[in-house]
Amino acid sequence: SVVNIDAAGDYVLSGTLTNGQVVINVGDDEKVHLYLNNAEITNDSGSAILVLNAKKVVITLNDGTENMITDGANYAELDENGEPDAAIFSHDDLTINGSGSLTVLANYADGIESRDDLKITGGNIAITAVDDGLFGNNSFEMKAAVLVITSGGDTIHSDGDIIIESGTLTLNSGDDGMHADGTLTINDGTIDILTCYEGIEGTDVVLNGGNIDIVASDDG
Repeated sequence: SVVNIDAAGDYVLSGTLTNGQVVINVGDDEKVHLYLNNAEITNDSGSAILVLNAKKVVITLNDGTENMITDGANYAELDENGEPDAAIFSHDDLTINGSGSLTVLANYADGIESRDDLKITGGNIAITAVDDGLFGNNSFEMKAAVLVITSGGDTIHSDGDIIIESGTLTLNSGDDGMHADGTLTINDGTIDILTCYEGIEGTDVVLNGGNIDIVASDDG
């Protein structure tokens, strides 16, 4: 049961898709906007939502809705880079917003991953992941959202920069709470890292504000 989206536009997803997948594959200059409206998508053998190509994909959590995304412990098809490896995986820019809720159960590796820029600008999001909870390859940016993440790896990771503008984060990490290979900036928000090996790590760490609590077995 594969839902193929091959044209730009707005799409509303409601109801249950069991052992299926939503695949987005549009032009380099085209945008797709998904509205999750009490949607439950599970895929036993791969990503539940997979963005193969697009200029940008936006996922909006509709107000008052509860949505769930789940993948399996074994993926049937991986490329030479071992991808896709997340319950929600995008090769391009991915933004999640709205005021509804989203639960992600990532049984293979990462919860939500973008190989480009990942932004979360709203919603109540709970992620349980075998490896990283959130992965933004080029960057990760967050504001005005509530995140609760439990992960075996980093709860939030970027090979580039991380910017926390505002919001609430409750993190339980098997490795780093937040890790940026570039600059990690916190401007505001409430951050509670309950368990981790290292709490906040980056080439440069800039703390401009916020309320931050860290319990770390190594570096804070």
